[in-house]
Amino acid sequence: MKVQIACVSLAALVAVAASSANAADFSVGSDGSIKDMSPAPAVAVPAPVPVPDFKPSWYFRLDAGIGTVSEPDFSESGYKYGHLYQNGDGYAGTFADGPTLQDLDPTWFTSDFSNLSTFGGGVGYYLGGGWRLDATVEKRSNDQAYINGSETWESNSYYDTDFDGFVDTYGTDARQDGDFDGDGSVADRLTTIHVTDRVDVDGTVWMANMYYDMSSYRGFTPYIGAGIGFVWNQLDRQHTTTITSCDAEVSCGGTRDVASYSTSDSADTISIAAAAMVGFSYDISEIAAVDVGYRYLYMGGTDFAMNIAGVESRVEIGDQNVHQLRAGLRFNVN
Repeated sequence: MKVQIACVSLAALVAVAASSANAADFSVGSDGSIKDMSPAPAVAVPAPVPVPDFKPSWYFRLDAGIGTVSEPDFSESGYKYGHLYQNGDGYAGTFADGPTLQDLDPTWFTSDFSNLSTFGGGVGYYLGGGWRLDATVEKRSNDQAYINGSETWESNSYYDTDFDGFVDTYGTDARQDGDFDGDGSVADRLTTIHVTDRVDVDGTVWMANMYYDMSSYRGFTPYIGAGIGFVWNQLDRQHTTTITSCDAEVSCGGTRDVASYSTSDSADTISIAAAAMVGFSYDISEIAAVDVGYRYLYMGGTDFAMNIAGVESRVEIGDQNVHQLRAGLRFNVN
């Protein structure tokens, strides 16, 4: 009996041992047993796609500038005052002792071309490599040029009534003082001419500009530039002449003769313009920058004529050289 129990126990132990061995060699599919399995291969993760850095191609700008302007030359030609002698002997007209026709006195000419301000805007394009160009239109401030002066002269009346080339009738004063040589010691009349004339100069400056932007440092980008264009001048002129004549025999205490005439005209003219710039911009955001700089601006002279009492009178305004400080904003557009 004991022997049977021992045999049964031994058989049970053998069965348990065999079962443990089989468990150790448990296989999964065709890859062998669990103890022979290797880790699964890693799955590759796609690299991030870089985001393109789009640089702006276009920009808009707004600018204002103020500076000094050189005093341009200012002159007039064509308009004259005085008496016209009718023949070579110098006495065949009334009050022929007065001045012959003459130009306006240069000391009568003044102007207020001292400061010049501009305000405008434009559109530009980045060419690459630091280069850019833009086109701008700016309104210029108004300036004036003036003519203001008076001239007074004496005249004695003597006439060649029979037109034989010899004086045969003298003015009252010449007969009274016995001065029959034609230059009476007391004038018959006193004549005064007073001229006022103003030319308003206005207009716009149209420019095409090229710049080179240097390396940026902490948002600051220095630049240099140059431009070429034209000035559209808008000119307006107003003229008045007043002539007063009085009888000198009574010390001009009597009636005065007054003649006055006024006229005005306007014109649009074109003159050349050129510029040189230096300055810097500062980025205040990805799309906006402040632009500050100096500009030398050359504006060519201009002229125009109008009719005064049947005579063509032409005014000329010379070249203007402007030195400006300018500030503005630039807005980038992709």
